[in-house]
Amino acid sequence: MRIKVSRATRVVLLSMGLMLAASLVASPAATLAGGGQGSNCTDTTPLRFLPREGTRPGAVTDTGILRALASYKSQHDTMSAADRAAAAAGVADSAKKTARMQAGGFAPAANVARFSSRSEALNACAGAMSTGAATQLGDRVARAFAPSAYACLASNITCSGPIAYITYLNHQDEGGSGTWCGPATVSMIALTEPGPSYVTQQTARNYINGLQTAVNPSRTVEAVGSDDSSVVAALGKYVTGPNLGITSWYVFVSLSDFPSSQERSTYHGRLVDDISNFGYAVAGNTWEASGANNPHLPGHPTTGPDIFHYIEIGGYDETDSTDYFADSATGVPGWGANVPAYSWFDEFTLETILGGRGYIW
Repeated sequence: MRIKVSRATRVVLLSMGLMLAASLVASPAATLAGGGQGSNCTDTTPLRFLPREGTRPGAVTDTGILRALASYKSQHDTMSAADRAAAAAGVADSAKKTARMQAGGFAPAANVARFSSRSEALNACAGAMSTGAATQLGDRVARAFAPSAYACLASNITCSGPIAYITYLNHQDEGGSGTWCGPATVSMIALTEPGPSYVTQQTARNYINGLQTAVNPSRTVEAVGSDDSSVVAALGKYVTGPNLGITSWYVFVSLSDFPSSQERSTYHGRLVDDISNFGYAVAGNTWEASGANNPHLPGHPTTGPDIFHYIEIGGYDETDSTDYFADSATGVPGWGANVPAYSWFDEFTLETILGGRGYIW
């Protein structure tokens, strides 16, 4: 198993015609403690992958395709008994978590970059992305990536939505010959969060396997993937237990085969809570139905069997309603090389892909 940790020092080369600048953006050296504790611009990786304003990467909105997809999912539901139990408990568990959040007592998340608009983010981070002779590069970046937002900024009017992301979102290639996306997501979140949380994919896999095979000996990670209830338990044991002294923080929420507008709104609100307010990544359990017309995550094959996969969601940009995530499918033999480690993706389409499964917030 090869683990690729995103905290390694990154060199960002930005050029316009001739190279204007070379800026070294260093991430924390520690491998067991996650998150950046400095300014909002300590990690500019998400901004380097930010799509141009006015685009919705991966968007699928055709109602015919969406209805057919929902019908297909309703006829091919393969959720385990453990997943169904977790989904049934999700409503009450989410209410408890919301009450805990409202009660307060948590320190503000220091590992999150928050900006009121995309233009503010690009201009504020220009200093981290360029130095010396390229002092005007921030202005050029803003014009190139966010023209209408830049126009608003120039007029002292904010007309694009807020953007927030967890700094130094950890990425790893999943092990187990491309079958360990659940353990990989647990490990990535553990290494992302500030605090003592840490677990390897192997240890997370062993723990998840133990929970699943105790109920059904045939339900190994390699054979059937990871049950949501087992991933929830692993996140409690290896992430929020060590960091917050709370093992019941993470909650699984199931989504309809075609999520309703209320389910979508609730998902976004919880994403904002977990990421912006508390600095904790969300685990998405995706279901990509085979077929060229059906929505798929970047680099994932559209033919062959359906893909059931966990991702680590760590950011959102309300300008174009996109979410930022790390994808361990880079470690899948055969097609993983086509998968980007980090992506911004249309939120509506991501919610559709989560349909029939759900998310852990």
